[in-house]
Amino acid sequence: MKLTLKERILVPRLYPLRESLFAQLLVRHINEKIQIEDKEAKKVGLKFEQGIFTWNLKKTIVKDFEFTDSEINFLKEQVKRVDKEKSITPDMVDLCVKIRDYEVKK
Repeated sequence: MKLTLKERILVPRLYPLRESLFAQLLVRHINEKIQIEDKEAKKVGLKFEQGIFTWNLKKTIVKDFEFTDSEINFLKEQVKRVDKEKSITPDMVDLCVKIRDYEVKK
């Protein structure tokens, strides 16, 4: 699945605060995969100030990530959950649609 820098920052907003051990391990593995490396952050001037991420929007980073079926299914479940809770914000729409519509390659 190809994710932009913004989408990688937004993925953790899909996670529940409390969940099973298995789900929390999936969260950990997903976070390890999508972690933003120092060289990427420097390339786009990524900063985190007063609880807000900012970066040079003219510089784009898109990376392709391999997720397991369990990780994809977990992310899809989280999109369904936040949709049902009506807690999707405008900045999350593209990410949620991407995850919802993602088909696992066989």
